[in-house]
Amino acid sequence: MKNIFNTDWHIHTEASYDATLTLAELIKRAGETGITEFGVTEHVNYPFNIAHLQRSGAALKKIRREMPDLKIHLGVELSPNSNFAQTYTLSREWDPDTPLFYGMIKEFLPGYGGIPELVEKSNEEAKPYLLSLTEEQLRENRVEYVVAAVHYVLNNGVPKREEIIKNWHEQQMLCATDSRVDIVGHPWWVPWNWKIQCIDTERGAYPRELSWVDDFSVIPQSMHDEFAAALIENDKRAEMNISFYSSDWFSETAKYQYAEYLRGLFEKGVGITAGTDSHDVYEPQQKICAKYLSAAGFKAGDFTKPKFREYE
Repeated sequence: MKNIFNTDWHIHTEASYDATLTLAELIKRAGETGITEFGVTEHVNYPFNIAHLQRSGAALKKIRREMPDLKIHLGVELSPNSNFAQTYTLSREWDPDTPLFYGMIKEFLPGYGGIPELVEKSNEEAKPYLLSLTEEQLRENRVEYVVAAVHYVLNNGVPKREEIIKNWHEQQMLCATDSRVDIVGHPWWVPWNWKIQCIDTERGAYPRELSWVDDFSVIPQSMHDEFAAALIENDKRAEMNISFYSSDWFSETAKYQYAEYLRGLFEKGVGITAGTDSHDVYEPQQKICAKYLSAAGFKAGDFTKPKFREYE
């Protein structure tokens, strides 16, 4: 039986601040698991994190010389972030290896050494949300494609679920309409916020009753329709991220509902890419994903590639 997907466009390696996966292990495991083409996408949450992208680019350049037939690509993962937080980081010098706590500078995190006035401003002055790299920086580093993915609920204190959903949708629409973005990563992933009691205190994930992890149908269909229309109009892909199926964050009901949601995007004409979002080990989990995706009508060959930027 064919794997339901054989490409992977969302992978982090040891060049990123939060990953330990080596390129050698990635290449080995990709070959063993039937992944024939893939890309590396280190996080660049803040402008100074460009150093991680540059490390990744240098490592890929070396590998390509050694293995010219290997189908490996240089991508990057950006995330909408607080306007205030991004502007604040631009106004100061930072060590490229400044510790980040689940993607955020500790100054903006209550309970993690956060500075109260910075925490407050980062939330109050979050909009308009910003992505961290310019088009010129993407060209200079010869980035072939950009994944942009929402990670945090911003501009909120302790909101109702409806407010969390609205905030998440706003940020996804930014990703779906920004000219720099090629793939919107893990749409409707687990929402995080640092002000309230959590499912996982260390990660900062919302309690289930404020989220959609038990019942994906709480998200209005109108938002899905608007998102799909934006993706199609702007020629962008949406990502099927294996963490929805390989983790226990989502209920069985929500996993099947999420597969139906992706199928709905696909049937409207949205290209769907596969992404493992690997950080420390490389396990594509095709069989686990197929359990849910096949039930929604997906089959091998339905998953696509990003639209690559071309360089001379």
